[in-house]
Amino acid sequence: MESNLYRYILRHSLWHQVFLTAIICVLASLNPLVLNLQKRIVNHAIQQGDLPALLWLCAGFLLVVLVAGGLKYVKQSTEGSLSETLLRDLRADLFDRLLRVPPRAGRTRSAAPLIATMLAEVEDLGQFFGEAFSVPLYYGLLLLGTVGYLVVLNPWMALAGVSLYPIQLWLIPKLQRRISDLSRERITLVRGLSERIHDSVSALEDPSAAAGIAGASGSFRAHLQDILRVRMRTYHLKYLTKWINNFLAKLGPLFLLLVGGWLIITRPGSFDVGSLVAFLVGYEQLNEPWRELLASFQQRELAKVKYEQVIAIFEGRPASPSLERREDPLPSPIPRRELRPAFRFGNGLLHSETAVPAFSQHLPTAST
Repeated sequence: MESNLYRYILRHSLWHQVFLTAIICVLASLNPLVLNLQKRIVNHAIQQGDLPALLWLCAGFLLVVLVAGGLKYVKQSTEGSLSETLLRDLRADLFDRLLRVPPRAGRTRSAAPLIATMLAEVEDLGQFFGEAFSVPLYYGLLLLGTVGYLVVLNPWMALAGVSLYPIQLWLIPKLQRRISDLSRERITLVRGLSERIHDSVSALEDPSAAAGIAGASGSFRAHLQDILRVRMRTYHLKYLTKWINNFLAKLGPLFLLLVGGWLIITRPGSFDVGSLVAFLVGYEQLNEPWRELLASFQQRELAKVKYEQVIAIFEGRPASPSLERREDPLPSPIPRRELRPAFRFGNGLLHSETAVPAFSQHLPTAST
């Protein structure tokens, strides 16, 4: 199987991606047309009192909106079809891969993480399959088209509006990469939790493993604590990223008001209040594609991590080498430190060396 997520998507859906790209290019070209029609309706038809022009421009506006809506429907339907088709293909490929990979020498493969991976974790990749290329391309072209239109209206105001974007482009990916590392660690820990549950249930049916069951609860709680720690760190980074995005989004209109007000006050005639209002409206239209691009980047990083982990577990290799060393290499759910002599004899009693003081019983003395 392909080790790279994007190569896997292209190998299974190249012509569908080409079709989506063509639709997206047409859709992106319609957005500046809509902005221009709105401007012409207000500046020419309404201000000049030209009723026939108003009717024709409104009819053209309605036609563009209908065409854009139809193309969006086709785009979203194609994305949904791609997601479900690739999800089916991935599950089939993983099952074929599972049948071809022999068990590692000296180890048995637990079915619990394989089942969870094929059902739940692969399901999370389904939506990303259809949007891997189309969403960043669509919103990227939409953003560039809107920025280009604002530059044509007034370059200085457009520069003020997008001046904060480079900061986000530099900072957000750094935070997202850290979130991706935590996500990789969380997935590995959750899989280890599944294996511990499976092996502990199996140990309950094995009398020879009863000696280590007393320490399993403490080990299990420690594992849960590790998962909680990773989740809390992930939440903190996600909320920090969201706060930074919201804060910088509010600074954009402030810069526009500052630069626009300075031009109106110091250079009368070069800029007016109507143009400033138009720029504020145009800037608001930049927020959605920019926000969707950032969300797409975050989803891409998480999908890459999940795909790498899925391929690793079905190929029988460690999903994360650094975390694999932390896991118990033995199939037992009991950590290595618990696998010391669990009992000692003394005065006819069998004493437990574990943390459970009540686990001791009297042994009958041999009759002579």
